[in-house]
Amino acid sequence: MQDPGDWLLTSPGGIKHKLIRQWGEFGREDASWKMEICIQSHDLQAFVEECFPVPTVVGPLIVYDRRFYPAGLPSLECKRLSVEGFVSGRPIDPFSAGVAFYAPEVYADTYEPFLRVTIDFGTSPTNDTQVNPNNPFTFLEIVASESGEFLSHEVNQEDVEWEDDDGETEVPNEKDVDLHQTVTATEVEWTCTWAQIPFTFFHTILKQRMHAAMGKISNDVLSIFGNAPAETILFLGYQKRYEYTWRQGSAGTSPVQVTMRFLEKNFEGRQKSASGTSESSQSGALSWQDVQVTHNHIWRPNRGWQRLLVDGDPIYQQHDMLSIFTG
Repeated sequence: MQDPGDWLLTSPGGIKHKLIRQWGEFGREDASWKMEICIQSHDLQAFVEECFPVPTVVGPLIVYDRRFYPAGLPSLECKRLSVEGFVSGRPIDPFSAGVAFYAPEVYADTYEPFLRVTIDFGTSPTNDTQVNPNNPFTFLEIVASESGEFLSHEVNQEDVEWEDDDGETEVPNEKDVDLHQTVTATEVEWTCTWAQIPFTFFHTILKQRMHAAMGKISNDVLSIFGNAPAETILFLGYQKRYEYTWRQGSAGTSPVQVTMRFLEKNFEGRQKSASGTSESSQSGALSWQDVQVTHNHIWRPNRGWQRLLVDGDPIYQQHDMLSIFTG
């Protein structure tokens, strides 16, 4: 018979257990680890909740407590666990469903009082640090997918010339032929997945934050999108799904997982503008110069990427995108 009083190990939540064995494997960056322990049957509920703590809402933020991790390896966290009786052939009753049907001595002879728990650990986005509600990096899964938009516009034949393989050039003399130039606009779609959002927080706070940001662009540099400059990140929208839970007391208020989509338009382009001297401005002379292209830049034929103003305002309004996550 096991004697829990002799067990030397205690979880951070105060649950005594005995280590049976542990093993795992490591790759170049990824790793998995397994731990097999023995706990008392009545401690299962508390131990599972320690492995997967419920996030709590503190003011405008969601606070995620640290998941259970193997001693000495805090860069991993609990991903899943399996449970069975420590002695095979006897049923287990970790939720005390059979207490009402048996006398205490009969109950003790019927059910196995100890459990064999196998815990699967994996890499954690926090990687040895506490989840920081002010740092979206620590609770978001962020994926980037790059693509491009390819535009075509007519060019002024006075601005171009033909060149053969020998480097000889000549001015165009085609009549009734429109010449076109391909303009490449690179774009990056960012996908942010935010899991385990409390039901009430999503419906009363987060949904309103996202609706306020939808169709608007960033007003500052965003480190979560590779330090993208202001006006380069556009919030496209979101999808949500409910994460139906095993936890009691959460019926009808399942946590929510939200996937948000952002579009980055951020590259160096060219635009034609006055060279800056008073003489050239008066004469109308234009020269090409580099420009940082954002969502408020539109390709203008023969002028390049320029900002388009409507009633004095740019076409996209600015918004604090970090306020979606941190309030």
